[in-house]
Amino acid sequence: MQMLSSHINKFKKINKVTKTITIVSVFFYLLGIFSLIVNPMIIDGLNLDISGFSYSTIYEIFTYPFVHDFHPSHLLFNLSLLILFGNILEKEIGVKNYILLIVFGWVFNFLPMMFLGVDLQIAGLSGIVSSIMFFNIFVSKNTTSSIKLLGLVFCLDMLLNIIFVDLKKDMTVLGHLLGMFGGVIFTILYKTKKVTL
Repeated sequence: MQMLSSHINKFKKINKVTKTITIVSVFFYLLGIFSLIVNPMIIDGLNLDISGFSYSTIYEIFTYPFVHDFHPSHLLFNLSLLILFGNILEKEIGVKNYILLIVFGWVFNFLPMMFLGVDLQIAGLSGIVSSIMFFNIFVSKNTTSSIKLLGLVFCLDMLLNIIFVDLKKDMTVLGHLLGMFGGVIFTILYKTKKVTL
């Protein structure tokens, strides 16, 4: 019981935007499990299906980042990175800049995917998390060097995957790479004071 209380207290300390994204992602994950039992079309309707995309399904652009694979490792991995790298940034650069960074990761994730015709099925927060991680590595003054090194190793691993992976088939790697690109653009604009809010 004391351990549960300790985890609840740690969760309470997570900043507002990061906490909201975490809660919504967990809700969508549970909805996905529920839809497996009741009707798989429920969760399928929240993924970004490029081939069936129309004005009537425009909401998918906003829901797909919260849909993760049914195996919990995908969700846990993305949420761990979000909390590890994002929570620090939210406090350091302010809520408005943090939300703008998230928007960059999201837009630079789904627009190229739509252009390439890649369905964003179970993409999850990969693009958003990668943009946050890249920005954190090169801008944050409050992140420890060991956490920055962890992020840098992950970014390099994603870049190396360009050589070994068919990016059109491996949406997870492509999602992370495109998100990193969004993080690069935002970092440049932020450092040159062109997007500071």
